[in-house]
Formats: sequence, structure tokens, C-alpha cells
Amino acid sequence: MSAIWTPALVLAGAAALTVAAPLGSAQAQEQPDPEDTVYATGALPEDPAALAKRPQTRTFRAFLPVRVDLGHRFPPTGHQGKQGSCVGWAVGYAARSYYVSGPGGGVRLTADRVPSPAYIYDSIRRPGAGCDAGSRISDALDLLKNGAVSWATYPYDHRRCRRPGTGMIARATRFRIADWLRVDTGRPDQVKAELAKGHPVVIGMVPDRAFHRLRGRRVWRAGPVDRRQDGHAVTVVGYSERGRYFKVVNSWGRRWGERGFGRIGY
Repeated sequence: MSAIWTPALVLAGAAALTVAAPLGSAQAQEQPDPEDTVYATGALPEDPAALAKRPQTRTFRAFLPVRVDLGHRFPPTGHQGKQGSCVGWAVGYAARSYYVSGPGGGVRLTADRVPSPAYIYDSIRRPGAGCDAGSRISDALDLLKNGAVSWATYPYDHRRCRRPGTGMIARATRFRIADWLRVDTGRPDQVKAELAKGHPVVIGMVPDRAFHRLRGRRVWRAGPVDRRQDGHAVTVVGYSERGRYFKVVNSWGRRWGERGFGRIGY
């Protein structure tokens, strides 16, 4: 997994809250984006010293299934547009919403049941930075210890970014997590183990042009990491031992990959 430049991170102790409201309209069948499309990213590298102090998931020694796919428990794939808000999408809209959906995905993920990626991004984005500025995955996870607000309360608009006011911050008490753990990406079986236990894993990576061009069920094979490139956050939702890939959900809309999901080779 040479494309990953930060340890993978997994939520711990996420408590589900459920109140109903509609989330957008029905998704039509779209044609893939042109392969020369360049998408926004926005994940900043983590501080290695700070991450080293974080608790790590336990070493997994049991049998791993041949295939795991948690993708049915996520909300409809969204699009971050031109904002550098991938961290808000990966941590809040994807990973945290997964725990709201419940085992088997039986809870419908409506707008009031999904954390707002805009609130997360606007809260952790560096003060004074533009809407294309990046943010850290760890900052988003730390924010969720105090909570966030729903999409219905704080809708996403890629053309706007503003610091939440004190009144909005006071309302941000939902979607709390107890803590988060780091996963050793030098041992891919540890990532698979979390997925097998029913936990999606948020990762930071460096996408090359081939990743931007990924369409359909093709598997992206990473080359050496170019740390001069912008980082990007996605959420790992499954793996296949036969295909030797991890499945991720992205924030580049349903016209990237396979309806917003992509495959990263081991």
C-alpha cells in the first residue's frame, strides 16, 4: 500500500442517533466523467510524532474471510466539488454515517441522520485559508469527540466555506465518538481485520492521474508516493482476497469509479 502516507484511522465507540428528513433526490444513472477530469482533494499529512502517541488497534490473529464489503451501509455517494473538503466527507459523511445505518444497513440515511461534511470541514480548516485548503483527518476525528450537526442543519455547498458561528457550535452535540484508533498500514491484514469486524477505515493517500481516471471496476495500482502532490482522504469499506484489492468510497460523485466506489490494489 505504497500510496498511503498516513496510518489508517478507525472510529471507536460511535453512537448512532436517528431522526428523519430527506437526503437529496433519487440518483439517476449517470455517464462516467471524462477521463481528463481533475477532482479536488484536501488531506494534509499527519504529524508522525502525534500519531505515534495514539492508541493502536489490537493485533488480529484470527481467520480473515475471503471478502468483506460494507458498502451497502453508506449514504449515496456525494461530491465535494471544488472544495478541499475530502476529510469532512471521508470522516463524517462516510465513516460516521455508517454507524448510524445500523447492522445490515436497516436505517435509511436521510439528511438529518448524516453528519454534515461542510460543518466538519469549516470547523477544522485553517483560519483565513481558502475553500480549497486541506485539513487533517485526525482533527476531524477529534472534532467528533464533541459532536457535529447534520446535513439538514448545515447543508453542503462547494461554493461556500465559513467558520460556524457560536450558535451552530452549541448545537453540534450529535454524532459523537468516544475515541479513535490508528491502524498499522504496514500490515494490510490489520486493515482487513477492522473491516471484517465491521469497522470502515479512513485513510490518507496520494492520488496520481490514474486514480483520477479510475472508472468502472478497474483496480488502481499505486506507484511510489510523490509527497509534493496533494493528499486525499477516502474511506475503506471492504476488500477482496481473490481480486487483491481494497474497496473505497470516495467524494468525487457517482461518475467516478463504480458509482463513487473504487478499488485499490494491495
